[in-house]
Amino acid sequence: MFQTAIEKAQGYTLPVVISSRRQDGSTSSVVGTFIVLNKDGWMLTAWHIVDVIIKIEQEKNLYKVYQSELESIKADSTTTKAQKKSKLRSLAKPPKNPITNFSPWWGRDGWRVTSFINNQQADLAVGKIEGFDSACVANYPEFKNPSVDFRIGENLCKLGFPFHNIEPTFDGTTKIFQLPQGTLPIPLFPIEGIFTRAIIVGNGVASAEFVETSSPGLRGQSGGPTLDAQGRIWAMQSRTIHHPLGFSPKVPNQPNREHQFLNAGMGTHVKSIIKLLTDANIEFSLSTD
Repeated sequence: MFQTAIEKAQGYTLPVVISSRRQDGSTSSVVGTFIVLNKDGWMLTAWHIVDVIIKIEQEKNLYKVYQSELESIKADSTTTKAQKKSKLRSLAKPPKNPITNFSPWWGRDGWRVTSFINNQQADLAVGKIEGFDSACVANYPEFKNPSVDFRIGENLCKLGFPFHNIEPTFDGTTKIFQLPQGTLPIPLFPIEGIFTRAIIVGNGVASAEFVETSSPGLRGQSGGPTLDAQGRIWAMQSRTIHHPLGFSPKVPNQPNREHQFLNAGMGTHVKSIIKLLTDANIEFSLSTD
């Protein structure tokens, strides 16, 4: 059912890999998804992915400032040992084993995104790719017109890059992260579900609308498209919610009962996407039907 839609979407649906290194030398990464919107290199992703980058950078900078102030206090020959101890105690200390280096990889070597326009309530962020080469993108997305036949029960498909535990290496001389051999290209993973309902989060001007689907969004799919069979984007995957079913069966040979849930996907409604892109004067394609 979704073969044609996936073929279209794989041209503009790309992974973002956020690699980081900690003080003890250990490395890790977070994988998300983003959508290339147009030939000018504008992209769309989930705000919470951008927020991960912001928080990592804050942690890195806090450690950098701490190290600088620490060395300055130690090197200050005008203060007594007691004064130095007092200053050291007053320093804002970084987390244990802090992040010392990090780098987001936006789908292609040489692509960078350094600033974003966002709607945090709707979990949306758009930015312009620096170093963008339009020859790398075969086609661009079409967004579903929300005023035409936008009905509950539609079969939809979420795309993204789940199930990838990538442990990068870090070159201390060049300060460059390398992904393990065989990592790229990261394969897309689709998961289908029907449009169950629209959900409003928040109140008044701070509210945002989401498309709920009967299957969960998977880690690594955040920021990816939720498509119909024609390849039109109905939503951008944002989060998974857990509806308690009210069933608590007894687990054999276990003292506790098992609480069961329905895991449903929530994607930012195309109406919110359209508004953000329109307000930012970013070109996009909207279906007629």
